[in-house]
Amino acid sequence: MDEIDLIIIKELWANSRITIRELSDNLDISVNSVHKRVNNLVEEGIIESFILVPVNLHPASAWVLIFGKSNSPSLEKAIHKLGKKGNINKVVSCLDNWVMINGHLRKISDLNNFTEDVVRELAIEDYTFGILTDGEMKDETPPLSKLDYQICNSMANNSRKSMSDVAKELSVTPKTVKRRLAKMEEEGSVYARIQWQPAVGSEIISYMYLTLKPGITRQEVITDLSNDFTPHFIQHYEFSNLPDFLLVAIWGKTLRQINDLQHDLKESGKFKKVTTNVQYKAYHFDTWAHEYVRKMGEIKKSQ
Repeated sequence: MDEIDLIIIKELWANSRITIRELSDNLDISVNSVHKRVNNLVEEGIIESFILVPVNLHPASAWVLIFGKSNSPSLEKAIHKLGKKGNINKVVSCLDNWVMINGHLRKISDLNNFTEDVVRELAIEDYTFGILTDGEMKDETPPLSKLDYQICNSMANNSRKSMSDVAKELSVTPKTVKRRLAKMEEEGSVYARIQWQPAVGSEIISYMYLTLKPGITRQEVITDLSNDFTPHFIQHYEFSNLPDFLLVAIWGKTLRQINDLQHDLKESGKFKKVTTNVQYKAYHFDTWAHEYVRKMGEIKKSQ
């Protein structure tokens, strides 16, 4: 995976429905070259799936992240057991048994039970939890129709499925599918992403935990990372309950490069603390939300 592949990954993570032509224009390389690169990323297992996910399925739902060091003697087994709970979306394991658990709670009042499950199953003694914010996910979105749910269910694990294939499956016209999907995207009712596994390649993905100094804003840091650390800066996470903290994902070809990037951040004078963990593997799980979409998008067969 080179820098062009990484840019393709970032574009697809932001919108997995972006067309090959649009990627070609953005990268200023041929359509054929982009097509080959995307296919290679899929065949190598770096891109696992292209997903379409409705947001705000429950008015009190929340996305949370817990991170800390696991003392579990059988970490992978514990992660898979935890993934069956129905509220774990993703677990990232890093070197030295450091873990990050991304949960999707039906309601924020479930946080205590969720935290207890995570801490118990993964044997975490010292942890931090954050309530994720995401500017792309609007606080209020219009309710989805039965057809909307059917479209989401059809495209849940293949957001790049053609409109004609979805239409055939749902016995409607491609024009109808295209119109309904465009409306959901415009209203912020769905987002299209990829699930990917960077550890499959030889490159390194690290998560850097940045504690900001007083007077430094998160937006200022994000802008600096976008301007100064491209293409190494992949994505960031903000938390409503941790206003002076940012979690960022950084890509590098070698550990030395990651260490140099960490050094540059420390020397910038903007952070009280900078710590780094190198990703080993990512685990993805279905949640209550996936089951809800399957139920609401079920196609009743005629008797």
